[in-house]
Amino acid sequence: MSRESVRQAIVGLIEARKATWSDYTLIIEYDNRLLVDTQTQHNPFLRVGITYFDGEQIDLGSQNHRDHGLVVVSAVVREGEGSAKANALLDHFVPSLQQRSIGALRLWGSRPHKDSPHLGWVYYPVAIPFEADTLF
Repeated sequence: MSRESVRQAIVGLIEARKATWSDYTLIIEYDNRLLVDTQTQHNPFLRVGITYFDGEQIDLGSQNHRDHGLVVVSAVVREGEGSAKANALLDHFVPSLQQRSIGALRLWGSRPHKDSPHLGWVYYPVAIPFEADTLF
């Protein structure tokens, strides 16, 4: 499975789930795609990143390869507004991403990470480990 196939599969899952979000018009910021203007943005938004951190040969008799990575989904809320809106976003999106298989892509159980403030906003990240096989 190519890196682009992995990205398309993950974006497809997120966009399908976004279609069921009805609280407000939700903006999703993907890696190097849509940058939210935090000066004019009022509603919480979602930040999605795909990070690769390891790879390995699957078996000795082939060139089959497995990449390991993380899908990091961050709910982003204005500083001082509490965590309820971030929790609502994460509760809506994370279950549709974790513990799934799409072809040679396997997504595992989520791992919450420490929230972090940035320029008047607070990011509440959840990392979902994945592995994707490229079979030759």
